[in-house]
Amino acid sequence: MKRLNWILILALTLTIPAEIYSAGWRTPPGRQEIELPYSKDMVWSATLEILRGLPLEVADLKSGKIKTEWLIREEIKQHFLFLSSAAETRSRYFIHIMGDTNKSVVSIWTRHEKRKIAGYQSLRYSYFPSDGKREKEFLRKLTAQLKNR
Repeated sequence: MKRLNWILILALTLTIPAEIYSAGWRTPPGRQEIELPYSKDMVWSATLEILRGLPLEVADLKSGKIKTEWLIREEIKQHFLFLSSAAETRSRYFIHIMGDTNKSVVSIWTRHEKRKIAGYQSLRYSYFPSDGKREKEFLRKLTAQLKNR
């Protein structure tokens, strides 16, 4: 019984849900943050404008949190002769906007997961860390969008 409890504890600690990252428990890789001299409302509307067309799971102005639904992309890579490996990659954006009437702080990070489309590896996604490029690109677009207003 004691061994079963330890196995259960180990299993629970290895499966950390994405929501824990957004709660500030641990800083995810690739997370980017910027301070902007604009009001929270202005930054919020510019962010939604940039994300237009993407499905949003959470968009709460009061808490300043935006979370997209999973964005899925399939990759098919041809290998030697007729062998090919197909993989499915999915990503999700987490954006947090804090601020008041004079300035705002925006932090963004993405969660990336990948799985094979065929075989035993197709049953589970595996997490891989962000390199920060998508996050930097988003903040660049946000800054440009706010300067054009």
